[in-house]
Amino acid sequence: MLVVVRAGLSPAGQTAVTAATATAAAVVGTAGAGGKAWVSTGAGETPMVNNPKTKTPYTDALLGPDGGAASQKPSWRSRLARVPFIGNYVTDPEAEKREAQVAEQTKKAAASMPRRPGLKLPNPNLYIASPNITVDKFKVPSVEAAAETEAAGWWANYRESAQEASRNTMAVMAIKKEMDGFTPAKFEDLAGESYVIVNEAFYAGKLAPLRQLTTEKLFTALKREVKLAREAERNYEWSLGEYTVAPKIMQSRAFPLRDDQDLWAQITVKFESLQSLRVTSAVTGELIKAVDETPIVEYWVFERRLRAPDDTHWRICDRLI
Repeated sequence: MLVVVRAGLSPAGQTAVTAATATAAAVVGTAGAGGKAWVSTGAGETPMVNNPKTKTPYTDALLGPDGGAASQKPSWRSRLARVPFIGNYVTDPEAEKREAQVAEQTKKAAASMPRRPGLKLPNPNLYIASPNITVDKFKVPSVEAAAETEAAGWWANYRESAQEASRNTMAVMAIKKEMDGFTPAKFEDLAGESYVIVNEAFYAGKLAPLRQLTTEKLFTALKREVKLAREAERNYEWSLGEYTVAPKIMQSRAFPLRDDQDLWAQITVKFESLQSLRVTSAVTGELIKAVDETPIVEYWVFERRLRAPDDTHWRICDRLI
């Protein structure tokens, strides 16, 4: 089991956990032939998941210069800050307040936007936090989709494959033009780390990482689910065993929103992993449900405004399955 999240322990449970781990020293190592690496920092330790392609931990950069463990458990901001071209995360305490104000301004402007086709927003300089749509949504494989593909015939499928490859190539070229150092391989590493952090925060009920790493529309939906879990007095322990297949880009799109200068990118990534989940009562601690090492396949859409302020970064805007 890797990347375990515990939330809502009783005071007695917290005392027991603290006592059991107070003497644990910070160590770094590997276990078994699978080479699963972890960073142990005593109480609150968080094992790290290996990158399936390089067979090294995603958090190698967090280790000390001599290969020793970092002095303390890294925060989600510091973990992502080590990944190239993610952007500068806002650490100003007033950042969330400003972000909420921008979202409110965008909402009011959208509400007052003329409905007649062809007209722009009342204020062309208004900063749009997110288009709140998934452009050319990726078609998730299914029995129905396979039947449609077979019925279309080989020539139609060949033509569609060629057009899809062309669209993906053009999108990647547009992203590289606006973002120095961008490569699909590096982005897949970023997506793998983001997937862990978002799931970790979601099941622990931590809203701050979710607010930073998801768009306003998706964050609202996730916050609603967290609220329902709290009202039902449920605690969740989520763990990611491993990626059975490395995170893979399935589709890339680059598109203008208001004009050619307002350029956006959306990238769909496929995640295949083994996950475990335990649901317990927040009142009695009784086990309600347990699912161990279950294969999970998900498709997440990452979004970024390409010509934007320096603090702009990739955010998750949609979950297709």
